[in-house]
Amino acid sequence: EMLPYPITNLNTSIKADLDLKDKSNVYVNRFNANMSKSSLSFSGTIKDVMDKMYCNISLNAKADLDELQAFMPEGIVAKGMVKLNGNAKVNSHQLTTMDFTQAKVNGSLQWNDMDVLYCDTVNVKADELKLDFSLPKTGSEQLANSFINVAISGNNMDAKVSEMIVANLKDYNIEAQVSNVLDEKVPMSVYADYSFSRIDASMDDMTFFTNNPQGSVAMFMKENSDDASYIAVYEGDSLSFAMGEEMSFETEQLDFNLSADYDAEQEDLLLQWNPHAGIQLNKAVFAMSDLTTPVYIPSIDFNYDTTGIDIKNSSIVLGNSDFELQGKFTKVDEFLRKEALLKGTLDFTSHYTDVNQIMDIFSGMGDTTIVVEEEEIDTVAKDDNPFMVPLGIDITLNTKIDKAVAGNMNLTNVGGGLTVKNGVMVLQEMGFTTDAATMMVTAMYKSPRRNHLYLGLDLHLVEIDIAEMINIVPELDTLVPMLSSFAGKAEFHFAVETYLKSNYEMKMSTLKGATAIHGKDLVVLDNATYKKLGRMLGFKDKEHNTIDNLNVEITVFKNEIDVYPTLITVDKYQAVVGGRHNLNMTFDYRLGLSNPWLFKRLGIVIKGSPDDMKFRFKLKNNIGLENPKGNKEDVHLVEQTLRLKNIIYESLK
Repeated sequence: EMLPYPITNLNTSIKADLDLKDKSNVYVNRFNANMSKSSLSFSGTIKDVMDKMYCNISLNAKADLDELQAFMPEGIVAKGMVKLNGNAKVNSHQLTTMDFTQAKVNGSLQWNDMDVLYCDTVNVKADELKLDFSLPKTGSEQLANSFINVAISGNNMDAKVSEMIVANLKDYNIEAQVSNVLDEKVPMSVYADYSFSRIDASMDDMTFFTNNPQGSVAMFMKENSDDASYIAVYEGDSLSFAMGEEMSFETEQLDFNLSADYDAEQEDLLLQWNPHAGIQLNKAVFAMSDLTTPVYIPSIDFNYDTTGIDIKNSSIVLGNSDFELQGKFTKVDEFLRKEALLKGTLDFTSHYTDVNQIMDIFSGMGDTTIVVEEEEIDTVAKDDNPFMVPLGIDITLNTKIDKAVAGNMNLTNVGGGLTVKNGVMVLQEMGFTTDAATMMVTAMYKSPRRNHLYLGLDLHLVEIDIAEMINIVPELDTLVPMLSSFAGKAEFHFAVETYLKSNYEMKMSTLKGATAIHGKDLVVLDNATYKKLGRMLGFKDKEHNTIDNLNVEITVFKNEIDVYPTLITVDKYQAVVGGRHNLNMTFDYRLGLSNPWLFKRLGIVIKGSPDDMKFRFKLKNNIGLENPKGNKEDVHLVEQTLRLKNIIYESLK
């Protein structure tokens, strides 16, 4: 009455040798029985049946789980046909003490049309599941204390947890070795090799897919401790992972090896696990909602441990830019705990870099607390999107770039240092060449607020056309309006500090700087000032003339521009010129003639504005004009340059 179906085809052949004074043995030549679609067959011997019970049994069983549902634990619904073949050599002592080190057990299980449902939540289906097992297994190279060997294989398996987690496995093969879990004195160890032809999985809006993954995993518990070591090795072809529209990653090949040593006494997560990793991937694409363009990674090879991330080599394409990175990130764990800046020193090598695009991509990264003061709310234009220097990092790039674009300039042979440290960006002696000139720049840029951007700039340009210089730095035409009166090439050296608006327009009230300009054979262009002077002084050529040498030093403070005395030669005259002009285009210049000798005591004071110039002739000694110091000193420029370098040094400490 306990069985759902009657027993049929019962066929037995049993022999018993009973000896009350000695050992008794039982021989089961066969025992066969059927119950509907299920069957049981076993044979073997039981020696010393009254004492030691040495068993040597072979078992063959077939079970239709649909018919045996009544025997299933509560909450489990199982379907399919299970075939079991097993052999066991055990004795009663081994069974009572659960010590199978001297026993021999092996067998195989085949489950066709597998369908298991647990608590109406977890569902696993498989066309055919095969399982082979044996114990004890002698120690192997992978697991010295191996005791149980289990191999699982199949063609197709589907798993589902409600509608939240869905997974599919194709052509799976798993071979695992396990230590003696029945012996509490032996630390538990597990080692497994795995291979699949395909894995598909999803959870909520996360999806995962990989082709031909294979590798191994292991766990080694420490003796008398909760501490353990873990190992994972993976290699495979195409792989993809996505989190909705927030992040996606795809690669055609991925290899990695991971290891971790768990230490329960450590409180910090990374110190608890002490992870180590080596990762190589090829032809990968990474995209995030925070990045305006995907990152293409033709190849990358890096290692990670508690000391940081060591990038052996990498090839990356970001938008229009391609580059290779090599170097190391440190303080990774402190950065993740928000206790320190992420530090890094990397070599950045590129064939082409679009500086404008990269700045747009990384602008404000890590900046989650952008400050907008009340007076700025109405002054930041909606279309203004200034570069906000990333926070939380301290990274230096040693650059070597063949070609680059920055602003409206095409650059070649770019080399130097670039440092980003917690909201401060510094260029250290960055050299490059443009169509206009060879340049060297040291600069610092800070972005405390979107409408209050700091720029400190030390820019040195050699043999650049003056018109091109004004095109590169258009503010020069406002600060030094007389420059547009000259044509030719000159050497420019700037050292300035200023705050910028959100559209990078200078806040003139914060401007402070110095510049030195050195030029030869400059052409004085046709303008009202030159014509007026030409008529007054009787120039031979009242329309065009040249300046043999121009060595001038200029300082700027807020709205005032001071031009320090410099010696210039125009037409038949040689004179010392200096003075001040203001951004409202009013000026006060002093000119002391040195040649011809007839006028060497003559001085001229020029005041007013371009539309209303007034000239006064005085003795040169009475106009307060110092002698020029020459083109080698540039004392004000040197002073401002040293001040700027000191500010940069303090910012990077």
